[in-house]
Amino acid sequence: RYDVLWHWHKSVELFYIEEGTLEYETPQGRVICPAGTGGLVNAGVLHTTRPQESHTVQLLHIFNPVLLSGQREGLIYQKYFSPILSAPQIELLPITRDHVDTLEKLRASFRIPPCAPAYELQLRESLTSIWLDLLPLLPSGLEPGEELSSERIKEMMLYVWEHYQEDIRTADVAAAGYVCQRECYRLFHQFLHTTPAEYIRSCRLHAACRMLAEGRS
Repeated sequence: RYDVLWHWHKSVELFYIEEGTLEYETPQGRVICPAGTGGLVNAGVLHTTRPQESHTVQLLHIFNPVLLSGQREGLIYQKYFSPILSAPQIELLPITRDHVDTLEKLRASFRIPPCAPAYELQLRESLTSIWLDLLPLLPSGLEPGEELSSERIKEMMLYVWEHYQEDIRTADVAAAGYVCQRECYRLFHQFLHTTPAEYIRSCRLHAACRMLAEGRS
């Protein structure tokens, strides 16, 4: 029912929209995901979600790709996972209704009961099959990249979350990312489409709403 604030995680996010419509936003833009569709959010990608209907149900797998590939030094990881995970141009890959078989596999992966025999092996086999389906949908000629700017905005976001109850200045936020105030404004606009002050305010509002929902004052 609620917006999910900007965040990221080291794991890959694979999702399916069971009911309603969900809007995903990344630094590259917005994607509307209606019921019956899904997608992949790459590891380390900043993203936020907003339900477009009062009742929206999203199913999520958030997992370390090593679950599928084995050790990072191995051939499978280096050939089929590393080029994708290290490509900054891949933020969100929608799985549309044109890919019926892949969507059915994705939905079926959530039906595997955790109490089933060899549950982890069944889930790994299912996710591996989905990953194999997604490979042809990815851009060709992927090259690994390292986004220093992305790491700086994450450091500033973490600082805000750790100090939002204090009197934070933009200069403090900029210092947390080792950038000047002008660069701080630029990075917040580029990645989060907002200003440092607006982000601080949204974090405070989110924390207040969470406290009210939990019955705290």
